Amino acid sequence: MKFWNSYPFFRLIIPFGIGILTAIYLPVPHFIQPLWLIIITLLLLFLTIFTHYIKTYSLRWLPGLFLNVFVLSTGYTLTLVQTDLYRSNHFSHVTDGSELMVVRISEQPSERARSVRAFGKVVMLKDSINEFPTIGKILIYLEKDSVSQTLKYGDIIVAKAIYNHVPSPSNPHQFDYQRYLSHSGIYHQTWLGSNDWQRIKKGQVNPIFSLSYKARDIMLRTLEEQGLDGNEFAVVAAILLGYDDRMEPELRNHYAGAGALHVLCVSGLHVGIIFMIVSVLLKKLTSKSGRIIKFFILLGSIWMYAFITGLAPSVLRASVMFSLFTWRELIGKKSNSYNILAASAFILLAYDPYLITKVGFQLSYSAVIGIISLYDLVYRQLIFKNAVLDYFWKLAAISIVAQIGTSPLAIFYFNQFPLYFLLANIVVIPVVWLIVYSGIATLIVAIVSSKLSAWIAKVLYYEVYFLNMAVEWVNKLPQARVEGLVLNFAQVIIIYLVIIFLVRFLVAKEGKYGVITLLLLLIFTASITFQKMKVIEQNKIIVYNVKGYSAIDLVMGQDLISIADSSLLLDQKTVDFNIKNARIYSGIHKQKQLIFEEVMSVEDTQIDGNLKVYANGVIQAFDKVIAILNDKFQPFFSDKPLQVDWVILQKNCPIPLDQIGKMFTFERVIFDSSNTPWRARQWHRYCTDNQVPFFDVSQSGALVVTL
Repeated sequence: MKFWNSYPFFRLIIPFGIGILTAIYLPVPHFIQPLWLIIITLLLLFLTIFTHYIKTYSLRWLPGLFLNVFVLSTGYTLTLVQTDLYRSNHFSHVTDGSELMVVRISEQPSERARSVRAFGKVVMLKDSINEFPTIGKILIYLEKDSVSQTLKYGDIIVAKAIYNHVPSPSNPHQFDYQRYLSHSGIYHQTWLGSNDWQRIKKGQVNPIFSLSYKARDIMLRTLEEQGLDGNEFAVVAAILLGYDDRMEPELRNHYAGAGALHVLCVSGLHVGIIFMIVSVLLKKLTSKSGRIIKFFILLGSIWMYAFITGLAPSVLRASVMFSLFTWRELIGKKSNSYNILAASAFILLAYDPYLITKVGFQLSYSAVIGIISLYDLVYRQLIFKNAVLDYFWKLAAISIVAQIGTSPLAIFYFNQFPLYFLLANIVVIPVVWLIVYSGIATLIVAIVSSKLSAWIAKVLYYEVYFLNMAVEWVNKLPQARVEGLVLNFAQVIIIYLVIIFLVRFLVAKEGKYGVITLLLLLIFTASITFQKMKVIEQNKIIVYNVKGYSAIDLVMGQDLISIADSSLLLDQKTVDFNIKNARIYSGIHKQKQLIFEEVMSVEDTQIDGNLKVYANGVIQAFDKVIAILNDKFQPFFSDKPLQVDWVILQKNCPIPLDQIGKMFTFERVIFDSSNTPWRARQWHRYCTDNQVPFFDVSQSGALVVTL
């Protein structure tokens, strides 16, 4: 109990977080109204207060129990109350038949190659007679034209009330965009052609966010006017202002591979630099009144920076943390750093419970916890009297402990580990400091002297150029990162428990912590071994859903034979998005790549022990005989149909299904994702009418058959 007394917020954040996660992943049944949840929560509050005054020693645990249940219930109720989908006036629950929806654009739209993407709030549904006020967010893709490109935050549009659910992932372990958007309150999307919508009003914006977007736009224009362009502009805009729309995927991948992607996301590092700059400028304000002035200037600087970076969630997290640390300095109390950290998380989660699901939120707090708990332990291992060497050792120590704090989560989400993160951060972080200094100077000086600002911008340009070259160099080093790493959530928790108990053992020198660490390592090793055994024993066929393409994987333990269109193999971005994760989670180490066009042209060839090609598109994969029919297939006629397990139809195969039935007998027919929707619908009707078993990959997602 004495231990928890020093960490009140740290004690409360645990049940609060559990309550939030329970509400997200185990939501309330529809028959329970939010009002009842609020009443139950208030009752728990009453019981918490009442039991606090019970002096019976045997019941001393009751106040703590009711407090934790109350906080858990508060997190649960708060999450459900803030989830628009559970409210009766969400636009998706309003009576069908509405012809139009009125939408307020809630964020600054962004341009894509062939569309403009916007997030909006549906404020009303209308038909020819009635209007229905509504709530709820929607993702909108607008046809790219001169009108959609002028759409701004706060504009109100009226559009056809046609929308669909955001689709779920259609391939194994594919990025779950549906879940990602649902954690931002978005469950539906729509496509609007140029004639499907009309802007009816400009304005009606949150003045704070509107000013924030305008301020950022002005600063972006200033940077461009001072001669920054290309990758240099993209990196400065990302580091300084949190604007990454101009970031090329290749450049982003270089930073990710070098373990330096975090510098491109405005977060604690950047807010910390602003905090340090202002603190140094105000270091002589040591009197009581001086500390008050310093507090307000620091607070103003932190939130002004958050304001001009668009009030991004990552900046808000860091701003709240630094604000609380600044308040601690003002009142002169030695508040526990863990408690300050937990308090900032509590405030942010009370404001938006779904922040707990954001990868940035999790990585940010795990990094800071790693720094707070491990920095002194690591830093004390080496002592340098030379100030320069000591500076770089401090930098290295921070990088090491932050990496320890974030690595389990980073592997869980991104399946990779940068081997040269230490080298990258020792180079990158000092340069980022210089870039922030030079960037701020460029923007401020531009107000009074455009010529002087242009000279500073030249220095800024070369700083960023050096940064990009350094990152690219690190990324090209041999074995720059280990890829294909897989951890499940339970293994992530075990790793963090190992870190906690190992640190306790090293600090307290108590054997019990060492024993617990060894037991946890044994459990972790057993889980990895079991996972590995499942991979070695696996045999499966995957027919992927990759729009416009054909792709099949034959998985044999850690080996893979892939058959795909040659055109798909030229589109690495599409392969990575749709297929790469399935191979990572299958534990593939060895891959043989085949092309459909070549496979279909050979006859009676044993390609592998588990793959044989016969003639005219018939193959045997494991014990499955599969006929692959596409637009090049040559029909044949026989007195006795050929017995196969599956028929896969590709590329809008022109042969009627009744004729295919005369050539083959099969268990089911599969329509892969290279077929057009209209052709698949024709096949659907035939199969339904004639009771032919079928599977449409485009409609049902990838077909995965374990053998």
